[in-house]
Amino acid sequence: YGCTQAPDEFKAPQDCRLTYNPDPKRVYVHVFAWPFKHLHLDGLADTGDGLYGHRSTTTILAIMKDSRIGAMGLVAVLCCLAAKWAGISSMEMNRSLWLLLVPAYSRGAVLIAIKSMPYGRPGGGTGHDFFEPPLEAADFWALALLAAGSLAMGWDALKINVGFVLIVSATL
Repeated sequence: YGCTQAPDEFKAPQDCRLTYNPDPKRVYVHVFAWPFKHLHLDGLADTGDGLYGHRSTTTILAIMKDSRIGAMGLVAVLCCLAAKWAGISSMEMNRSLWLLLVPAYSRGAVLIAIKSMPYGRPGGGTGHDFFEPPLEAADFWALALLAAGSLAMGWDALKINVGFVLIVSATL
């Protein structure tokens, strides 16, 4: 993207690197660990370790409760980060709107999963309280507002709305 090392006059914050593009005279800050000094994708790694190991349900739940990362968890994290990097770098139009809509839709998918799936641990667990009171249709008002607000993107909105419905439907 035409960048080189940033001039010495710019000092990089801790856990960051600076690059410089001389044409538009821009300095880019690459944040490696902020604000908690590490990337936290533990739930994704646990899910990758548990589900991609092809084991029994009790073994999967034990693996997912283990705090250490395994090979399949690392693969899941790397694939997730690569997909995010590719998605963000390929955005051209409505970038800021996409960066708001995609995380909002992913949180909405969690609500739909909680509504439509039983809790994984028969004896209960830390997330059991979220499944206890059944969600009502009124709990999804934010998704309807999100879909209506995404229409500001024009035809791109149709793509993301249909894509969201297809991905969530295929997953469940």
